[in-house]
Amino acid sequence: MSETFARNSLLGVVSGLATALSNFGTSVILARLLGVDGFGTVMFAMWMVVLGAAVADLGSATSLSRYLPELQGRGQEALIGHLASRLFRPFALVVVFLCASLVGYGAWRWQLAGEPPLLLDAARPRENPLFWVVTAAALALQALSLFHYGYLRGLQRFGEIAKLTLVCLAIQLVAVTIGSLACGPLGALAGYCAGFLLPALKAFRHLRAVEPIPTDLAQRVRRYALFAWAGNFATVILYSRIEVFFLERSWGTDAVGLFAVGVTLANIAAQGPMLLTSGFLPHFSASYGRGDRDSIQRLYASGTRVMAFLVLPACFGLAAVLPSLIPLLYGAQFDRAITASVILALSSASGIVYVGNQLALGCDRSDLGFASTLIGAVLLVAGCAAAVPVYGVMGAALVRVGVQLVLVLTNFWLIRSRLGYRAPIGDMVRILVAASICGISAAAVASSISGPLSLAGAIPAGIVTYWLAVRLLNALPADDIERLRSLLRPLPTLVVSPFDRALMLLSRHSSRGAAS
Repeated sequence: MSETFARNSLLGVVSGLATALSNFGTSVILARLLGVDGFGTVMFAMWMVVLGAAVADLGSATSLSRYLPELQGRGQEALIGHLASRLFRPFALVVVFLCASLVGYGAWRWQLAGEPPLLLDAARPRENPLFWVVTAAALALQALSLFHYGYLRGLQRFGEIAKLTLVCLAIQLVAVTIGSLACGPLGALAGYCAGFLLPALKAFRHLRAVEPIPTDLAQRVRRYALFAWAGNFATVILYSRIEVFFLERSWGTDAVGLFAVGVTLANIAAQGPMLLTSGFLPHFSASYGRGDRDSIQRLYASGTRVMAFLVLPACFGLAAVLPSLIPLLYGAQFDRAITASVILALSSASGIVYVGNQLALGCDRSDLGFASTLIGAVLLVAGCAAAVPVYGVMGAALVRVGVQLVLVLTNFWLIRSRLGYRAPIGDMVRILVAASICGISAAAVASSISGPLSLAGAIPAGIVTYWLAVRLLNALPADDIERLRSLLRPLPTLVVSPFDRALMLLSRHSSRGAAS
């Protein structure tokens, strides 16, 4: 694994963790300041923002991440700016159209209201046109931010992404807090807008005259962007809480708030490990361009094992401590979310397929990602339409678990049958057994101790039993452990040393090679 790949992966973790911490921190602030119903109102608006940004993207951000490294590798830097500007124009037009539609819909609802609320009245946010104006602004700013981040990833400026994300994290936390205290849900949405502002403004640098690019490149980008856009949109339906739509219609924003807590916590379990895959797409793209199938197979098998090693215990361990964690973070009013949150935490284990998704994109097969996510999106929408009106939050959680299981199996099958690369199934089964032991031991300790102290005992118990189980089962090859250690080396010694020693304990016992 090259130094560049390790550095990009580590910086991707930093920026992604900043995003995850921002989402988590703001969720706790909103829940404490606004209560279940107000929190649900903001989450409903943010669901529209995420969905709208996915529609407006048109596959542009993913295309920039895919083709800019290729242009750099060929020494065609002059085409980089031309391609970015060519993608920016239609993207910006769709953003304007969607924002205008939201503002128009808000004005229509305001006129239909029997007693239209005052513009600064936060008591009835969804009947207030300002609610829709601020939601439209958040949509535009997030979409522009995603375009700029896609551009930076394509240029492999992961350090700039990390710095910008950390600054935006600080701005968003402060702005959401002040906004919530001052104007309730409307102020909270304005705080979200502040967090997107800096990267969004940088995206306007691409609003320049469009220069021609080679016809063959334009055709490749057009096809890739089409499938990437459709796949990303289906992914957003899968992972951006489409259940919110059904819950809001059938059970109100109170149910939306309860479900949002579960999804927010569940995302944390897989978010950190998944961020290690930031450098995979450029690496797979470069290997594909060289025709180096052996390198792709080794990285796919190793990356999938490492993802399973990190994601599975995080999901099982989180599920074990959620009964103690949710009341501590969000308050007793969110106790009703505990059971569904445990189920959702387990469903996040589907993050083990993320390396396979990057492999398909790197091999110019964005259609495979579209196929699998389309299947999952259809199943999720159909399942929610049938289960949510009857079973509410629990129905939404159970449907998500079932769909995620189908997606994992579909992903492995498509990568094997269409691209010819094999997933390390046997290794992942051993890791799954070790993660189950981790979750069971953590749950046993948490249930035997009451109050916040249960976390102090459950978390170390889960870590120790998982490490022992992985070592006894010989679940991770020595080469993979060395790759994990290489990812940690750029960090300060004080941070690296304890993790490095723990990995060395596994490495001494592991005698298998990296072959899958």
